[in-house]
Amino acid sequence: MKLISCHIDNFGIFHNFDMNFDESLNVIVQDNGWGKSTLAAFIRAMLYGFDNKRSKDLAANERKRYLPWQGGKYGGSLTFEKEGRRYTVSRTFGETGRGDRMALRDLDAGKSVSNVENVGEWLFKLDGAVLAGVLAVILGPALFGAAAVLAAVGIVPFSGWTAHGRIAAGGFTGGENAFDPGESG
Repeated sequence: MKLISCHIDNFGIFHNFDMNFDESLNVIVQDNGWGKSTLAAFIRAMLYGFDNKRSKDLAANERKRYLPWQGGKYGGSLTFEKEGRRYTVSRTFGETGRGDRMALRDLDAGKSVSNVENVGEWLFKLDGAVLAGVLAVILGPALFGAAAVLAAVGIVPFSGWTAHGRIAAGGFTGGENAFDPGESG
């Protein structure tokens, strides 16, 4: 599985945001507050949707935590490749799970895919919580939750200072891309 691009209509801080992913490892180097965790949560939500547990606590309720800051259509799309075929998953989110809509399209065949209910489980053969837990154990406690899902598809989000320290220490090698929002599509 390889990510190709994403378009965020509205999700948390992001509005009408596009990003094309590099063929190799994508490293996102941005200051705190830029939206690295929000981008990770968006990709996870595109793949798995939101957990439908009800809570007033924003930490426990991603649906409420990532409501668009500026209002508008809540959701976006993610284009990826699986086994040599290109797909786009599009989602819009409602106030509750009943208002959510998901569509999966096989871009190479030019038709909708109707037999997949959970894109993340179809891709990884694991539900979102299990995948995040497995990757946190394998990759270390610094990667957890939505960030672990990003790591599974080759994106490493870092705060600016953390990444700069790793770059200065020679921690990144050729073929890796430090994402600059000015380079997005």
